[in-house]
Amino acid sequence: MPGDRRRGEQTTVILGIGRSQSFTVRAIYNDETTADVTASSTWTSSDSAIATISGQGVATGISKGTTTITVLYGGVSATTT
Repeated sequence: MPGDRRRGEQTTVILGIGRSQSFTVRAIYNDETTADVTASSTWTSSDSAIATISGQGVATGISKGTTTITVLYGGVSATTT
């Protein structure tokens, strides 16, 4: 379980059509250890006609526009547009 230092942050990414961007999620536990939980997280795109996001956190630009990618792990979410 993630520890006390849970937080979500928002970032902005410019992604060209046909280009991909990988995202990583790290959990910080109470004992200060960390773990890559990217594949254990839930990923969504608010508009998959603009960009898709895989279960491994790889976003791919599909067409022009703006969409929001959201990741959820352990009750904490973060977004990027």
